[in-house]
Amino acid sequence: MDEDPTRYRRLSERLEQILAEHTGNWEQQALALGGLLEEIKDDDAPAGSPALNRVEMALYGLLTEETATDGVPDEQRSQQLTDFTRRLHEMAVRQTTRMDFWRHPVDQDDFIKDITIALITDDIWHAREAPALADKLFEIIKANRGRLRQPGSPQ
Repeated sequence: MDEDPTRYRRLSERLEQILAEHTGNWEQQALALGGLLEEIKDDDAPAGSPALNRVEMALYGLLTEETATDGVPDEQRSQQLTDFTRRLHEMAVRQTTRMDFWRHPVDQDDFIKDITIALITDDIWHAREAPALADKLFEIIKANRGRLRQPGSPQ
């Protein structure tokens, strides 16, 4: 769940809704759950941001949830968030794949500060609230650290 908290939260809410709407009606629950499975399959890439990898999708999901009105960005904001997401992913690969990064809390704190600065300088979030969002983004990066690799490195 820590790998993509926004997606799992949405799925959990949808599952609860299905179970509440069709209490005791197993056939309707099965049909609705089948629809949910299709939604999960179709939900692999955010609208307006094709070709995001799994880590980028998790970061993008949190960014839209936190920064967009009702969690739904307009086309321009979606592109801005997509570009920032890709930049953040590149930063994460560059920083976290360094020797012993995960063993040095100071390096991790510096990276969180870099994320905070990027959120502010790229006009993604307000200076006052950027540190809290940077912490959340870092937690997603940390949960996905096994998926962060330098281009050309072995899987």
